[in-house]
Amino acid sequence: MLKASRSVLGVCLLVAAAACGTGPASQLPQVSQTDSITLASPAFISGSAIPARYTCDGQDVSPPLSWSGGPPAEEFALIATDPDARGGEFVHWIVYAILASANSFPEGAIPDGAVEGTNGFSKAGYGGPCPPRGDPPHHYIFNLYGLRTAQGASIPAGATLDQVLNVIRCCIESKGTLVGTYGR
Repeated sequence: MLKASRSVLGVCLLVAAAACGTGPASQLPQVSQTDSITLASPAFISGSAIPARYTCDGQDVSPPLSWSGGPPAEEFALIATDPDARGGEFVHWIVYAILASANSFPEGAIPDGAVEGTNGFSKAGYGGPCPPRGDPPHHYIFNLYGLRTAQGASIPAGATLDQVLNVIRCCIESKGTLVGTYGR
């Protein structure tokens, strides 16, 4: 009986350990032409620390971004997440209906005609990095998706990540990624 109880306990511990960690895998789409778009920011180099200005410890304004390359797109969508968040991937910013003629975001703003979705802070717009104090630095991943057909008109203002993905998933053709880190 004791041996069987230990086996059951061992299995339970393995299941519990597997359930721990940073949460479920990303729900963001996989793209065959990943990194065919070059996404960059003059505020930080990919893989380096995001300046405090763009976080909850600073002005909490969105960083300037620019992009080039990739196949022609009729529209773009941007999704910024923190995969290291304790409860699983956390959404910091959603921007969609970005016109094909756009190739940058100014600091603290979005391109003309673009629309912002609702982030993990339950507000429309940008919510900067704000990891718990004492955590190792989190990674903040900015994904820019090139869409072969425009979809933004069929997404309501303030849409959630699920709403945006349900509409754009069909038409994603290319992707660019920029990663920054931030710790407190």
